Amino acid sequence: MRKYPKIEVIGDYVNGTVKIKVRCRKCGKEWETQPKSLMRSKGCKYCQSRRISSQEEFVAVSLERLYGKGSIIRHNTDIIGKELDIIIKKENIAVEVGDWNYHEKRYLIDKRKKELCEEKGIRLITLYFNVKNKSQRNNEKDIIFLEDNLHDINGKQKAVVEIMQAMGKEINYSQLIWEKINEISLRKARRKAPEEYARELKNFSQILNC
Repeated sequence: MRKYPKIEVIGDYVNGTVKIKVRCRKCGKEWETQPKSLMRSKGCKYCQSRRISSQEEFVAVSLERLYGKGSIIRHNTDIIGKELDIIIKKENIAVEVGDWNYHEKRYLIDKRKKELCEEKGIRLITLYFNVKNKSQRNNEKDIIFLEDNLHDINGKQKAVVEIMQAMGKEINYSQLIWEKINEISLRKARRKAPEEYARELKNFSQILNC
């Protein structure tokens, strides 16, 4: 569609009120909608409602600050046919950040994503947080397990440091820069539960007032 180039019409158009099947080229989801409703919408209803965690945003903002504006690709689905959270173009490295409570059941799917990256010559580093059971952790290369839930700035800093160490690099930001990164990532995170957003903003305010 000209208005939304990432939405592909895959059904047969009849008129403006008869539902037609469409697909989002970005997330791959398919749904049926009236053409006139689609033209009044803001694009893919799944992408619009997708929540980006503040943990992922914190990592992305930290890396982009280190490598420079435009150095990071977000949520790309074209390279391996599956979404990659963060790609550092200069390093040819992808980074995934996820809550173990969700990803534990998807671990084999995540491993397949890693294999697809290797086939394309991309190194995938995956960080899981909220891993409470130590027996669930392993020593597989480029997979990081953290017990912390990464709700506060200290946990998020540790996540970035762990990722950089896996890359064989160091990151030495001042506390002021970390606080600014946290502020930006909280602002950019979308569709957060009101109580979670309030808690994180409260934590940030407490840090600024220390």
